[in-house]
Amino acid sequence: MSDLWPLALLGAVLLCSGLVLMLLDWRYGPLLLAAALPFEGLLPSAGASGMKALTAAALLGLCLHLLNDRVLLARALQNLCSDVSLALAVLIGLSACSMTWALDADAALARTITFAGVFVLLHLFALLDTPFL
Repeated sequence: MSDLWPLALLGAVLLCSGLVLMLLDWRYGPLLLAAALPFEGLLPSAGASGMKALTAAALLGLCLHLLNDRVLLARALQNLCSDVSLALAVLIGLSACSMTWALDADAALARTITFAGVFVLLHLFALLDTPFL
């Protein structure tokens, strides 16, 4: 374990700098999430998975920018009213209701959280400008 501390320190510095970057400019959040997705198993899981923590940080950065940018807020509200968004919201609601009759409520909860994460990722990527990509 003593041989791995430089790698762990590098990972911690990269993770912290990524979080700060997401809070400064929300558009880096979806890109960092897409870059981190193949390495989901390597991210630390202290109570929640690393991807959920990155998604929460990206969503927080987006929410902070939505408070200041009226054009971005209008685009976000327009995206929320789209057919795909409403269909995914119905799927999340059905999955949440299925916890009442599911044999394994923990598995149903995990699927509901996964669908909610897909919902957040869908909206994060839908708000990106084309020139930024």
